[in-house]
Amino acid sequence: MARTRDSTDSLASLDSHVSSLPSVLSLSSSEEELQRLQKEWDEQMEQFRIIIEVVALPFFGKWLGRKSAHWVYRRWLTMGWTARFFVGETIAREFASIEAFFTL
Repeated sequence: MARTRDSTDSLASLDSHVSSLPSVLSLSSSEEELQRLQKEWDEQMEQFRIIIEVVALPFFGKWLGRKSAHWVYRRWLTMGWTARFFVGETIAREFASIEAFFTL
């Protein structure tokens, strides 16, 4: 019977140790959960970055390129390859007046 009582006492002490373990396990499991969530977040951000680089930027770049090409072509049709084309009407007129002033 003494042996049974010793094993009962050791089981009781083991139970007290085990009862204290879930708090430690819950801390490590919450840390593991946070690490898992952080890893998922990083993976999603990487996927989002890839979508932006592969789909969105080329689409908007192509759209803006076409818009600016049409604008440049229309400007070239109306002005030709003169100073007005590169700097605008007002500045081209001022350059012309400065040039005329110095040629007098």
